[in-house]
Amino acid sequence: MPATSTNEDFVDAWERWHGGLRPLGFMMRWAEAPHWVRIHSLPESRRYPADAADRAELLRRQNAVAGDLLREGGAAFLVQSFWEAPDGGTPDTVVARRAAAVSRWGLSVAFDFIVDEDPDQPIRWTVMARPVTWHSGAFDPLLLLVAAGDEAPTLFMSADTGAVFAPYDGGADLFWPDAAAQAAARERYRPWLSAHPHGL
Repeated sequence: MPATSTNEDFVDAWERWHGGLRPLGFMMRWAEAPHWVRIHSLPESRRYPADAADRAELLRRQNAVAGDLLREGGAAFLVQSFWEAPDGGTPDTVVARRAAAVSRWGLSVAFDFIVDEDPDQPIRWTVMARPVTWHSGAFDPLLLLVAAGDEAPTLFMSADTGAVFAPYDGGADLFWPDAAAQAAARERYRPWLSAHPHGL
């Protein structure tokens, strides 16, 4: 994966911890990345917050699991990925979110990859990243945008362990550094897990 000078550390860390995987939570899950756990953001697996109380509960849960994965004050990378239609028909929302990744979140291009499940319609993804320090509450505006479905696919990766926190509109996919941490998380966050037999 070719790196830019500003994101060599991220590219190196991603290759070290997750070589062969793409940095999107749903693609990691599809590829059966190890030590995965999913939590839901709201009681009864409700997908979207309806009021301030729901938003507070969503942030409480997401900050709790992210702090467990990334550690308070821990070095991490904030990562977002953006797709482009091969015919130039990329939606305006995607274009706007990519612009916001630079202006609001301070991200820069790390690398691209192609998904060519349909050879006639290959999709290019551009991965953007920057180093961050995880602090509970510091990323609440971003988490709320993700929860509302108003952001690009987003994840945070620990620079120290490779653990990944990938929020989405409905919950978060968590990729722990080892099986022991995964098992402990399943027990610790049992009330927030899905009743689905596959953990979805």
